[in-house]
Amino acid sequence: MGPQAKQSWAVAVCVALLLAACGGGTGGPPGPLGEPVIHTDIVPQAFPKNAPVTVQVSQYEQVNVTISEGQTLTITADVSGTTPMTYFWRLDGRLLDGSTDTTLVIQNFSSKDEGVYTFSAGNSYGKAISKFVSVKLAQP
Repeated sequence: MGPQAKQSWAVAVCVALLLAACGGGTGGPPGPLGEPVIHTDIVPQAFPKNAPVTVQVSQYEQVNVTISEGQTLTITADVSGTTPMTYFWRLDGRLLDGSTDTTLVIQNFSSKDEGVYTFSAGNSYGKAISKFVSVKLAQP
């Protein structure tokens, strides 16, 4: 491999590492330096009737989930950015009390838990808000 080929290869490796470190390839562009970015690898899933349901929020794609009454719902967020950060979950636009982590767990899901969930992460550089996770009860 000649010197020019080695240099091109080194640049490609550096760009790939930079993209990985900054959130590139995660469904959208990385935010400005330090600004929160919500990452995702959304995979459509089918959930057995009595099994726990786990979904991941996305900054760029909405997620629709149908769940059976009594199941446990876990919604997670994978966030990067400069710390410290604050995290909030909302249901139909209303702030959920005590929901200040990257994971939201709702046990014994019922009709009062149906709706549109969103996640936000913020720091001194800005704020990132997820697209919604729409959760509804399966018809009996």
